[in-house]
Amino acid sequence: NYITLAYSLPELPYSSYTWIAAWNGRQLRAVHKSQFVATQSSSKRYKTNIKPITKERARRILDVEIETFDYKNGVVDDREQYDRTGAIAEDVAEIYPEAVIFRDIEGLGTVPDAIDYSRLIPSMIKMAQLQQEEINALKKRVMDLEGES
Repeated sequence: NYITLAYSLPELPYSSYTWIAAWNGRQLRAVHKSQFVATQSSSKRYKTNIKPITKERARRILDVEIETFDYKNGVVDDREQYDRTGAIAEDVAEIYPEAVIFRDIEGLGTVPDAIDYSRLIPSMIKMAQLQQEEINALKKRVMDLEGES
């Protein structure tokens, strides 16, 4: 297991990092950000108040607008600057504030800065399940109607 360290410059968002340092207690190694996998403790041993996500909460994912855009100069590596796809942190903050990373920026206060897309995945999974239930019900209805004729 590695402990991950990343140096933060206040004027640069996390997406600007190219390398992340990882320490396993014996050696320090550099890991390119494309190979970095973040995990969350997910065992029920670590959780309380477990209950199914509501349909209403899952459906909020449908309100997240996906845009294409170019990053401004100096925000990311040149190779990652153009023709990007994703959501806008300020917009997502209104729908899924728990998926947004806020930052204190001098002169602006605490503002949306980045999106933790992994926090949107549970709602995506639930919506796929709900849509599959609807598809199955519609298939059954079509089969029933075709059987009547």
